[in-house]
Parts: sequence; structure tokens; C-alpha cells
Amino acid sequence: MKKEAIYNNIAYAIATEIAQGNLKENERFSGRSLISSKYSVSPETIRKALVILKDEDIIEVVPQAGNFVKSRLKAVTFLQKNEKEQELNKLEESYLALNEEKKRIENELDEVMRKIIAFKNHDKELLPIKPSEFTIEKGSLADGKTIGELDFRNLTNSTIIAINNNEELIKTPNATTKLSSGMILTVITNLSDMHKILALVSFKE
Repeated sequence: MKKEAIYNNIAYAIATEIAQGNLKENERFSGRSLISSKYSVSPETIRKALVILKDEDIIEVVPQAGNFVKSRLKAVTFLQKNEKEQELNKLEESYLALNEEKKRIENELDEVMRKIIAFKNHDKELLPIKPSEFTIEKGSLADGKTIGELDFRNLTNSTIIAINNNEELIKTPNATTKLSSGMILTVITNLSDMHKILALVSFKE
């Protein structure tokens, strides 16, 4: 506990004694040495506590005579004010803690929303590129056309890396490679673009 908080607490304790009537108005009470022994603090800490009470007009310090209780009512007022300040401090601490929790939740919400938007926009980080196989169906748009004629790469955002036509494996197909039904295309693509490829290789009546 900070030293300042200690003498504030001592002032609060003495004011409580006065408010409860344990110390009467105009009654002389112990000097700094005795009070410091009672609360196990230094005389300097007691001096600071008494200054607070004197400034609040709760006690009167008479040189060569000692400390006297001046006003029980002002002791009560001081305690009420102190309680309000303590309650305010608790509310401020609670606000700061809740605000930090709010920031944490907002960050989590932002992250979740980012993922939602990424899925909706077919974010490539969330929908990783991987090789997939597609069979060209008879009568589909791809049947009988070259890769270049289909403009395959631009239409699908994908790349054909191999073609299996049952007779041979074409490992390096290019724009002039002609496609036909039954061929199996190995394509580097992602989940978001697969429907584009299916639209080219599937037959629709």
C-alpha cells in the first residue's frame, strides 16, 4: 500500500472514532507518538493524517496543548465524502476492466467478421489452392475445344497441369491442346472456383 494511502486510512479511522462518539467534541486525544503506536505507523504518518482532519475542520491542533475534537458532524461529512470517493474509485476500476474486456470482445468480433467476409469473397487464404480432377463430359462446353479457345485460365482462375486421355498422360498441356469427352483434367484450383470449371466440363441439357 502506498504511504499516502496509509495516512488517508489513519485519518479515516480517527474520523470514524469521532463520528461514532468514542471521541467527544472538545475532548483531548492522544498525541502523535501514542497514536502512531496504536496504528503501528510512524509519527510522520500520523502528522499527515492529523493535517487532513485539521483541514476538514474535524479537529483542532493547539500548540503545547494537544489535539482536540472540534466537530462530530464534520467527521460524519468527511466519512460520507470518503465513502463516495471510494465508491467512485471502484466504479472507475470496474469501468476500466470492462472497457478492456470490451476491446477484447471487439477484437474477436472483428476477427470473426474478417473470416466471414473472406469466405463470402472466396478469400484465397481461407480457400487454399490444391490440385483437383475433373472429367470432361460429352456435349459439354469443353468437349472439342482447345484450352485457348475456352480461355480456361481467365474464366476459371485455374490452371490445367495434366490431362489423362486414357491413352497417354499429357503433362504439359498448352493453349493449343484440344480437349474431348472422357479426358480427365488435373487442375490447380480452389474451392471458390470449382463451380466455374464444372460449368465448362459438365453437360447441361
